[in-house]
Amino acid sequence: MVNRLKAPVAKKIAHVLEMHGHKRTDHYYWMRDDERKHPEIIDHLNVENNYLKSMMVHTETFQEKLYSEMIGRLKKEDSSVPVRMRGYWYQAKFDKNHEYPVHVRRKDHDNAKEEILFDVNEMAKEYSYFNLGGYYISPDNKIAVFATDTLSRRIYTIEFKDLSTGKILKDKLECASDQVFWANDNQTVFYIKKDM
Repeated sequence: MVNRLKAPVAKKIAHVLEMHGHKRTDHYYWMRDDERKHPEIIDHLNVENNYLKSMMVHTETFQEKLYSEMIGRLKKEDSSVPVRMRGYWYQAKFDKNHEYPVHVRRKDHDNAKEEILFDVNEMAKEYSYFNLGGYYISPDNKIAVFATDTLSRRIYTIEFKDLSTGKILKDKLECASDQVFWANDNQTVFYIKKDM
């Protein structure tokens, strides 16, 4: 028997946006909630999720079968091809017990010890979403600048890590893209700040 629940419909509130001399009306602008805390929006999303679940209940077994088949095709233990840069080999490694990679490097000589740059599994522990957008090593190989997104909005926070001590430095660049470029002075970075 098909479920006859009525689909939830979000209310419309006209909001005029003007850019470059052009106006447009967005009736759902009120639903923008960058902090994910607005009670009315959360309530509406919960109603939508419950509606979806009730409408798709007859496919749950099939969904699980598809999910298991897709997961079964993924290689659980893997690593990227090592890349040589300024006297070091860089690589990302995955293991079967974790979701995220561990980024490592080792000096370019025999018996060099592997150094963990970023264990993304540890970095992601306290977040429901986490993305290490990218990391870039200073020309002198001493500082890593890295970008993280914890909201799934492609709005990154850029931070700096002292690779000799493993300490995260206090400097932060907020509302940025994940692309960062080092100047040759080992002190200057160039990045793109997002217009919020």
